[in-house]
Amino acid sequence: ASQDVVSDMSGSEAQALKEQINKLLVYWFTNKSDPTGERKIEVAILSGSLATTSGLVDFLEKGLRISVVVGDVWQNAFSIDEHIPPIEHKKSLDYVTAIGLALLNK
Repeated sequence: ASQDVVSDMSGSEAQALKEQINKLLVYWFTNKSDPTGERKIEVAILSGSLATTSGLVDFLEKGLRISVVVGDVWQNAFSIDEHIPPIEHKKSLDYVTAIGLALLNK
């Protein structure tokens, strides 16, 4: 469970998560259709309310050797300089899928 990962980042759940993400990165880097190798994954974006857990970004960056950031679900929806949504940033991370799908229909 995600709580197990963030409660003990040296535990087996956290290590298993890191390994799963690493497998996806290895697959992407070795099996992609772009033979020029120019499109590389440079940043992993975390979403969900646990994405803001203290130490999680550092844990994943060290283990995966790529940049890891907490997502901004409003980035492509609107400018927060013009509109501030009535929801906390941490809570907005739970709605990333719905917001992304809504943007497809924009």
